[in-house]
Amino acid sequence: MIIFNCSDNATAFFNHGRSAERLVVSQAPSANREDDSAHLTNLDGSEVELSQWLIDVQQVEGKSVIFAIEEYSLYSMVFADMQPGNTEDFLKLFFERWLNNMQDYGESFGVLTQEGQPKMLKQLFMVHGEYRFYQRGMDSADEHLQTVSDIFTSKVEEIGSLPDNGEQAAAFDDLCNQLRCMQDGEHFYPFERMLGYWLPTCCEQRPSQVKYLLAHIATLRDEQTAKLH
Repeated sequence: MIIFNCSDNATAFFNHGRSAERLVVSQAPSANREDDSAHLTNLDGSEVELSQWLIDVQQVEGKSVIFAIEEYSLYSMVFADMQPGNTEDFLKLFFERWLNNMQDYGESFGVLTQEGQPKMLKQLFMVHGEYRFYQRGMDSADEHLQTVSDIFTSKVEEIGSLPDNGEQAAAFDDLCNQLRCMQDGEHFYPFERMLGYWLPTCCEQRPSQVKYLLAHIATLRDEQTAKLH
């Protein structure tokens, strides 16, 4: 299950034009995200595996831009020129982009193929096919949100237009997800943390395989860094 923790701007955006009985974003059952598992179960009554995302909406070039950042990995995705109240388009783009971005990373490192994508999609919706929109902040991701927002605004000014919600936006995601971050005293790269979550969760890869891959990625990065100096 995915929890979309919506800022005030995002809450107003998704609830736009809706009556009180049809609101998309509701009050969270608890101010503490760690309590969510105690309040939520899957439709079949089983225990949920939660993925917590911060959602914010900002105006860029007079258009609504949605920023989505996952709590643990700080993995981010940006959706430009979105229409207020259109939750369906956001959800479609969110799952499509997440899947395609992970597919691209997996193919580039030789661990995923196009033939395996249908099975991966099925597994994704088995784990995260359900979702909730809550009005609630996420202090742990606020600083990274500001970084991503600043880079996005700068790129739009440089290019002169918003990216489309296809390859152009995916390229921007890749740029931000290769930024070196620090959380709880540990340095990491968002795309690596997300890939480390995705492969066992949606591709049923063994922990030993994932550990080997992430070590291989780190080695490649160190080699590239060495060449630059």
